[in-house]
Amino acid sequence: MEGLHWSARYCSPECKGPRKRKPPRAERDARTIALNALRSDPPPCENCQNPIPPERIPAKYCSDGCNHQAYARRNADRLEEERLTANEARATARRVMMECDFCGKQFERRAWNQRYCSKLCSQRGWRRDNPEWYDAIAAHSEARRHARWVARRDARPECPLCGSPIPVDRGPKAIYCSSVCTDKAYRRRHPRRLKKRNRIRWARNSKHWRPIMRAYMAARMANEPGFKEAQRHKSKLRYRTHRQAIRERQRQITLSNPGRGSIYGAAYRARKAGAETFRYTEADWQWIMVHYNYCCAYCGVNPGRDKHGRPLLQKEHVIPLIRGGRHSAGNILPACSACNNAKLGKTVMEWRMAEIRYRRFLEERGVAS
Repeated sequence: MEGLHWSARYCSPECKGPRKRKPPRAERDARTIALNALRSDPPPCENCQNPIPPERIPAKYCSDGCNHQAYARRNADRLEEERLTANEARATARRVMMECDFCGKQFERRAWNQRYCSKLCSQRGWRRDNPEWYDAIAAHSEARRHARWVARRDARPECPLCGSPIPVDRGPKAIYCSSVCTDKAYRRRHPRRLKKRNRIRWARNSKHWRPIMRAYMAARMANEPGFKEAQRHKSKLRYRTHRQAIRERQRQITLSNPGRGSIYGAAYRARKAGAETFRYTEADWQWIMVHYNYCCAYCGVNPGRDKHGRPLLQKEHVIPLIRGGRHSAGNILPACSACNNAKLGKTVMEWRMAEIRYRRFLEERGVAS
């Protein structure tokens, strides 16, 4: 291709091929008329719906930005796949096992200039390589901290909770005047978190916290005149608001603890009758039934079990509650329904004497008992 112009792309007309023919004059005039019509009334951009500038006609988009956005939208899946492939290739090229410059631990490099296995090793390595700079920065930080502390010591702000000035010994970053105010503020900011944490603690250590809470409530009821009425009103309001949830929870507790309902029902009836009530649990009742071999303490008959497998024994007070008896483990015996209904509110001696008299009455009349 010697002797040709510097911009020549072909060595001869044969290689260049036939010259492209111009379209006919009428076709060119029609195209010019159509372009002039579009420039006088430009169509909206297919991406942002703004008018296309006349100099860009017959383009479909008003700018290169809209063109790029439309292209990215049309080829989103392919571009995303190419991007992920390129990122994976770059990450694979960077993943090389190296030795940390500070601790000597083997780690997988995530960047081409990574020298340390962690941020802590990076900080310690910089401190080792630049001791003068580190001492200067530490001295500057200490001076700034001391200046802030002096400024805070001279003008102590007020506690936002109680309004009292913050003591000097609380430090420059203290917000509240004491740990008591700090705890109160934390409880106000995070009530749900504390409620959940206390519920977990109570479930894990209920035997430890239950007597403490009883003593605390008893002391408040004794010292605060309206505390008992306020607690009663709060309980009623909670029950009215969450009636269905409370009933369902109590039902689930009763189903998972068979015998619990009868224990609480007997204690409620004893309190209602005005009897002296002591702690009586399901474990105590189970021990009493085992002691009497699941038989009636008066007639020695085993009444059997119900469909749930529970013994058909009733809790019978030896000294009736209406006669001054206590609701306690020492005053309760297992009895069948016949003996319990026959004894009712009598003592054991009165009940036995009544049976003897009734048996003699039948014998005098000649009726078989």
